[in-house]
Amino acid sequence: MAGVLTDLLGTLGLVVLATLSYRLKATDGMGSVTAFLMGFIIGLTAGWVWVSYLVVFLAAGTLATKFKYDFKSKLQAAQEKGGARGMLNVIANGGIPTLLAVIFTISPHLVLALMFVSSVSSALADTLGTEIGLLSKTAPKMLISGAETQPGRSGGVTKLGILAELVGSSLFSVFGFVLGIIPLYVVALAAVGGFLGSNMDSLLGATVQGYFVCDVCGLSTERKVHCSKQTRKVSGFSWLGNNEVNLIGAASGPLISAGLYLLLL
Repeated sequence: MAGVLTDLLGTLGLVVLATLSYRLKATDGMGSVTAFLMGFIIGLTAGWVWVSYLVVFLAAGTLATKFKYDFKSKLQAAQEKGGARGMLNVIANGGIPTLLAVIFTISPHLVLALMFVSSVSSALADTLGTEIGLLSKTAPKMLISGAETQPGRSGGVTKLGILAELVGSSLFSVFGFVLGIIPLYVVALAAVGGFLGSNMDSLLGATVQGYFVCDVCGLSTERKVHCSKQTRKVSGFSWLGNNEVNLIGAASGPLISAGLYLLLL
């Protein structure tokens, strides 16, 4: 009976949070529904503590996105729709953690909990690296070539952004321990996986992610449509966009952490 009541209260809490997320423009309509469904699945499988971990991730990512949003808009590097995350973005960041939570229920091994924390830490580190990095007073440089590039360009990094990634991954991995999802002795593995996973995003952005030019305004962009016109591809694969890169980053972080766990422990 207590378990049913917990599930009921958790579900009602998710409804409230999804509604609040939509009203605050943290997620759009479909993004809010998708986030609710992911939280519901995780709550009924791995447990509501794991859901709270994702809720804090969403809150931290939203705050970073909204911080000095007008300034980022002037750079033409701000998230679209006022920073509201859509369904594909929610899946790209939360799909892997949801899958890991379900597998953990079937086979409750520590390495799966470690991978869950690492995946969410990687997604948060990537968000902080992008959003805080946009506030850097120095121009971003491409991860591979070192050439200066425009703010917001995938594959472009700044020292401030890298520091934000490192701090975000470390603190959020510690938070996984505080909530009791992982023990203290694997926190460092989660942090390393999260940090390297977020940089996998930058590596892919600098090498194979599709990048385009708007022939109307001359802007270099990740978008296939700009100024209501089809853009022209100048590098990478046109099918490999930001959401796909985020998904790979969210998957590579936990794989790195799992590899370190199997190698060292």
